[in-house]
Amino acid sequence: MTETNIVKNRKTRQLVIERAIDAPVNLVWQGWTQREHIANWWGPTAWTTTIYEMDVRPQGTWRYSLHADADPTNKTWCKAIYHDVVEASRLVYTDSFTDPNGNVEPGTEMPTTVTFTSDGNKTNVVVCTQFTLLSALDAAEQNGMIDGYVETLDRLESHVETYTREQ
Repeated sequence: MTETNIVKNRKTRQLVIERAIDAPVNLVWQGWTQREHIANWWGPTAWTTTIYEMDVRPQGTWRYSLHADADPTNKTWCKAIYHDVVEASRLVYTDSFTDPNGNVEPGTEMPTTVTFTSDGNKTNVVVCTQFTLLSALDAAEQNGMIDGYVETLDRLESHVETYTREQ
């Protein structure tokens, strides 16, 4: 797998994760924005994602849950609201933890920007997540968010490679 670069900036309360994926930008974009693809790779290794809603457009909603394969009762619900969508270039959304009904848990909002930059047959993906509090950034790291993102991007890269071979 490709190396993932991680920058945790305590001063700005940002987590920036960058990865070059060996696939054209349009395929990586499809992998990130199409329901049938994202369910195959979103989340850390040994976790399954269920997509309840995915409307990738400004003010559209992406509702999903993650559960540990070893313990399906270990479940996390999330919702993202898209603010800006520039095809094959940028996604801006606020991701939040929710209850099972999709009600946002106060204080869990994480504004996130994902950029996709073409470099020939490679795509540079940069995920920048902003935390409202430094303690939230620290808690995210302690709860495995950084390692989870690395595993998630590993899964994206594998999925896109498989999808490319099947085309």
